[in-house]
Amino acid sequence: MSSVGLILITSAVVMAAVLVIMGYVLGSRFSYTNKLSSKNSKHYEEVAEKGRQQLEATIAEHVTFLQNDLRMTVSGMNGYMKEELGRTLQDEMKRYDISLAEMRKAAAAVVTQSQHRTEQQYKELKDQLAKSLMDEKQRRVHQLEENMTDIVSYYIQAAVGKRLELREQIPFIVADLQAEKASIIEDIKYGA
Repeated sequence: MSSVGLILITSAVVMAAVLVIMGYVLGSRFSYTNKLSSKNSKHYEEVAEKGRQQLEATIAEHVTFLQNDLRMTVSGMNGYMKEELGRTLQDEMKRYDISLAEMRKAAAAVVTQSQHRTEQQYKELKDQLAKSLMDEKQRRVHQLEENMTDIVSYYIQAAVGKRLELREQIPFIVADLQAEKASIIEDIKYGA
């Protein structure tokens, strides 16, 4: 229950108590005045009337005081609630900012990690491609080495044709080519 509710209940209880006391006092005065003799009764009625007026004025003054106090309390509670709501809102905004900063850090970490993985994959693919190209080059050079004698013989015979009998010269040509084999392979590899 809020402070305002407690104040309202307290005010209502005080008012009820004042009204009960006033009714008791006035009731006992009237019964007392009825018992008095008629000559004093006018005097007592005036005194009772004066007392009742003073009691009503006191009650009205206290009611006004309680109403003003209640207004001030409600005004104070409104200010307090505004401050508390403002403070709570600021706290929530701070938590939101912290949460947002943490999410940004996590997103940056994911992007960095993803970028690192992409670079790693690029390097691996580049290395694989270079190795594949080197393997293919070596396979072709090896194939050329294996078939070089037959290829060279074919082109020499085609060039010289029937004018010379190369069959007798082929062993000497092949021996010379075998001696220069390493140089020929280097020239083929590096394009000289």
